[in-house]
Amino acid sequence: LTSYYAIKVYGPGHVIAHNAIAYFHDAIGISTYGTPEGDPERQASSIDIYNNDLHMLNDDFVETDGGVHNVWVVGDTLYLGNYQGGARVLDISGELKGDLLRQGREMSWILTADSTGFRPHTPFAWGAVVREDNIFVPDINSGLWILRLEPKQQPVP
Repeated sequence: LTSYYAIKVYGPGHVIAHNAIAYFHDAIGISTYGTPEGDPERQASSIDIYNNDLHMLNDDFVETDGGVHNVWVVGDTLYLGNYQGGARVLDISGELKGDLLRQGREMSWILTADSTGFRPHTPFAWGAVVREDNIFVPDINSGLWILRLEPKQQPVP
C-alpha cells in the first residue's frame, strides 16, 4: 500500500470530478499533511468535489480535517463548527463561488456561547458531526451542543 488516500489535495483551486474510487482508506484527502498551513496562499480552499463514485472505503469518503476544520457534509448540506462563529449549516448545492454567507446559503446558525461556560459568553465550536437527525457540536468553552435542523416554516399571511 503506497497511500491511504486515492486523491491528495493541497492548496487552493481544485476540481475533483468524475472519478471512480474504491478500496482505499479515504477517497479524497484535503491537506492531510499535519499542522495547518499558515500561508493563506497554500491553505486548502475553493475545492469543488462533484459526481464521483466513491465506494468500498475503510474510513472517510472525503477527509476534510485539513480544510476549514472538522466539517461534515451530507448530500448538499455542509455542517461546521465555526470556532467563535458558533455552529453553522450551509446549502452547498449547485455552483459554489466565493463567500457562501453573502450568497444567502446559510440555512441555520447558533452562537454556542453560555453564561456558565469555561469562558462565559465566548463560543469556540470545534466541529460538527451529524448522526441521524442530530447535529453534535462540541464547544471547548460551553460543552456539547446537540441540535436538530428543522424545515423552515413558511410565514402565515
